[in-house]
Formats: sequence, structure tokens, C-alpha cells
Amino acid sequence: VLVNRYGDFGSSVATPGIPVSLQLPVTLIDGDGDAVHSNIGLSLLPEAPFTADYDAAASAVNVTFNSTQGHAIGSDFGDSITGNSLDNILSGGAGDDLLLGAGGKDTLVGGTGNDQLDGGSGNDTLLGESGNDTLTGGLGNDILLGGDGNDLLIGGIGSDTLTGGAGKDTFKWMAGDAGGTDTIKDFTTGANGDVLDLSELLSGEHADASTLDHYLTFAPGPGSGKSTLTIDLDGAGSGTTTHTILFDNVDLTAGKSNLQIIQDLLDQGNLKVDP
Repeated sequence: VLVNRYGDFGSSVATPGIPVSLQLPVTLIDGDGDAVHSNIGLSLLPEAPFTADYDAAASAVNVTFNSTQGHAIGSDFGDSITGNSLDNILSGGAGDDLLLGAGGKDTLVGGTGNDQLDGGSGNDTLLGESGNDTLTGGLGNDILLGGDGNDLLIGGIGSDTLTGGAGKDTFKWMAGDAGGTDTIKDFTTGANGDVLDLSELLSGEHADASTLDHYLTFAPGPGSGKSTLTIDLDGAGSGTTTHTILFDNVDLTAGKSNLQIIQDLLDQGNLKVDP
């Protein structure tokens, strides 16, 4: 709640987003000097943003923003927090939380626990922090940071920036996510490395390098120590819908042919497609 003071007319305790009714005394004087005393009723909207802190709650909370911008902080349990069309901050705290940003340019912070974060529409920032989290950017150009644990990062539609953090993370694209350029900041290869999951994005593929060579084209750069993957969604060649993934921290092409890159990723478990 907010406490709003209006000059000398006292104060009102109000919930943000809910109008406050006031009766203000007014004196009107006409041209003959006659005074008329009356009251004028006003309906005011309390200021925002606000902070709703449930850290001390004895059980899980279910919070839904109405028409107000603000910051909701969850409890130590498995909370559900849903935003609105404004730019909000949703913090899960401890527990396995569900955070849904909805519209607006939101910041979602999972905290500890195995959390599920979904930015919805807008250019959102999602931070999983500790635990095995699932981060879905949704619509917009989103920033996803998994943090500690084995996280699942799904950028969604738009040009997203994905950082898995510590652990064996999976970067996944869904059907309909094509058309943008996404950037992975910390992709690692090897038996304990990360996973590039294209199983929902590609159409008609099989898990062998010779087939995938028609779908996936790796190239060095832009810049030293980086590489680019251009994806042909159906492997049919020029004129089809493509998607681009930039690997900001590793040149997967060093000394290898395109076929060798794909085969190594399959052998090491770093590439997932349909069998």
C-alpha cells in the first residue's frame, strides 16, 4: 500500500492502481462579491510503481498484477507471480517458482529453486540464478541468463541473447521461432558441455551428419574466436526460411569442415535433433 498526502487536507492509505476519492472544500466568489461554499469530489490514482514483499509469508503466494506497475517479491515457497502490460519486476525468492511477465519490459528473477520464467511479450530480462531453471523469453528481443544449475533456455521469437551460466545447459528453439538472430554467450562443447536443441525448429531432419549438412551451415566469425550457424529450416536450399545463431565465445569451425563440425556435435551430445 501507499500513503498519499494531499496538502492540508489529510492523508489517504490506498492500494496502487485503485482511485482514491477526496472531498475538497472550495469557495467561489461571483462578480458582486457573494461567496458560495461547496465541496468538489476528486478521484485520484495513487502513484506507482510499488513494492509488494512476501518474503516473510508462511506459505506460497499467488500474485497477479492488475493495472499497476511494480515489484513483487515472493516467499520461501513455490510462488506464482503474474505481471501485466507494464514494466514490472518479478522476484521469486526461494522455492520452485512460476514467474509470468505477460506484457511490458519485465525483469524476472528466479532466485533459489528450480524455477520457471516466461517473459511474455516485450524485451525482457530473465535471470534464473541457482537451480535447474526453465527460461522462456517469448516475444521480443530478450536477455536470458540461466545462472547455476542445468538450465533450459528458450529465446522465443525475436533476436535474443542467451547465457547459460554454470552447469550443462540446453539452448532450445521451437517451431515458429525462426527469422531472427540469436546470440549464445557461453556455449561449451564436450561430453559435459551444453546442448543445442533444434529438434522442434527443423522439419524433416534426421540425426546424421550427411542429412544435417543440408540444414546447418557453420562459418567463422564475425570476429576472432566466434562462429555463426545459419539454419535452413527444411534443408531445401535457397529461398527457404532461415535462422541465425551467433556463438560469441567459441569458433566451432577451427580446422574442420561443416560435416565434421556437425558430426562432432552429435558424437559429443552437444546437438539434439529428431532421430
